[in-house]
Amino acid sequence: MDTTQNNETDVLLLRPDAVCRALGLSRPTVYKMLKSGELPSMRVGKAIRVPVAALQQWVEDNTSKAKP
Repeated sequence: MDTTQNNETDVLLLRPDAVCRALGLSRPTVYKMLKSGELPSMRVGKAIRVPVAALQQWVEDNTSKAKP
C-alpha cells in the first residue's frame, strides 16, 4: 500500500495575498517587503510567488530569541 499522498493542500508556492494571511500583515506591507527583497520570492512569468519553505525559513531566521 502506498502511504504517500498527493494532496492539493501541499502547496509549494504562495500568492502574495496568501502570504498576507499567513503572516498577518497588510497587503501594502507584504508588497513593499517583496519589492525590497526582504521577503523571499520568485517570478513565474509576470506572477510573483513566495516558496513556502523559504517563507518558513524567513520566519525562523527573523524570530527573535528570548534571552533568559
